[in-house]
Amino acid sequence: MSITPDRLFKQVGSRYHENEFILGDGEISEGELERFQDRLIRNTYGRTGLSMDRIEYLLDRRQMKKRSELAGPKSIKLSLISSRLPIDESKSWLTTREFEDSRRILMASSHYHRETWCDHRYQELMCALDFEPDVICFPEFAYPPPAQGRTYQEAGEITAPISTDIEIKNDYIDRTSYGRNRTQYENEIRRRIEEKGQPFLFLGSYHCLFDFYNMGVIFPIGHEVTPFMAKIRSSVIDDDGEESTDDSVIAPPMLYRKRFPARRVGEYARIPSNFEFHTYRVDGLHIAVMICSDALDLNQFFNLARINIAGDIREKVDLILIPAFNKSPKLVSMCRELSFLTRSIVAFVNANHDSQKFPDSQLFIGGFTPEELEKLDDRAQGIVSKPSATRVPIMKLQGDSRVLNFEVDLEIADKFYDRLHKLERTGPLGGSGRSGAVYGPRTS
Repeated sequence: MSITPDRLFKQVGSRYHENEFILGDGEISEGELERFQDRLIRNTYGRTGLSMDRIEYLLDRRQMKKRSELAGPKSIKLSLISSRLPIDESKSWLTTREFEDSRRILMASSHYHRETWCDHRYQELMCALDFEPDVICFPEFAYPPPAQGRTYQEAGEITAPISTDIEIKNDYIDRTSYGRNRTQYENEIRRRIEEKGQPFLFLGSYHCLFDFYNMGVIFPIGHEVTPFMAKIRSSVIDDDGEESTDDSVIAPPMLYRKRFPARRVGEYARIPSNFEFHTYRVDGLHIAVMICSDALDLNQFFNLARINIAGDIREKVDLILIPAFNKSPKLVSMCRELSFLTRSIVAFVNANHDSQKFPDSQLFIGGFTPEELEKLDDRAQGIVSKPSATRVPIMKLQGDSRVLNFEVDLEIADKFYDRLHKLERTGPLGGSGRSGAVYGPRTS
């Protein structure tokens, strides 16, 4: 499906003048406010020309024939793993390397020890699995860089080095050992998950040394890697766009390419050429993934808002995972605003957390943290239950990793979203000479 300027502006160009209030007796009704908000999101694409193709993977294990029959779960359990990664330290395990085409990415440094890195991730995973979660999310860069390191490893099992007399530098790039390293690590992760359940797993991301993407690794159905038939729905994220549903063979893991590299901090990775936004539906739970600075890209930000606010309620994204390696509170603020605007759960998972300096991982529900929800009335207090935080003491230099667990009641959350966004006018603003309205939660 191609997007041309003529086709795009034919779809949305005529709407430019339509976003206006129709007032009755000088008041803004609840329905008029909602229509204005809906039209505002739609018009964003017509004005910018940045409408994206939406690709939705229907990966339900229940083999439903109709999407309308895919009833979502009543609650979900989330494990957010805040790995403490040795980056930007004097003995960092990762180092920046520049390539001749101006790419600048992270690769293993001389301090890197692959087996130790993997062992840390295994410990964090086992701690998360004790909660029996439906979704597990590692942070950005948690996936061990699949460099050759100092030993060869056979696919599916760990073996001794071919020769202990030969030391191979970490900056030696070899495709065969690269693939073996990945397979060995993923097989060990899968073995551990199989014993505990089949959660949706974001296994972290890494900078690929061959195609220069920041590559996220997703196992949507736990340890399953057997190819299976799935439906893929594609459309332009605009009501007037064409829509198609095709059957395709899916073979996990699925790879997610970061779309908005953090250039300000020196991440000069490649950007995918296709203008698409991917979401995943597993057992009725609709999930989107945005790696770190992807959430700062207003185009993707508004795409999610477009899906959840102006789209069919059955298409609503329930959960947005944002794995990050972040030092700025700006991204955390964007996550909160994204959660409020999309009326969804946003899980921000930071590998660079420090309670004194850098933001901690956090969960937002309709723009509120679990702690903030507890301070509201009884109808909001039941949304999150069983919150817990477990420290995983693995690194003396960097500090402990943390695993944050939450159980979210989706039915109560949906009612909370309705209350939050069904507003009424309570009176005019005074004292400034401006005309306007004050809105508050509906009490009736």
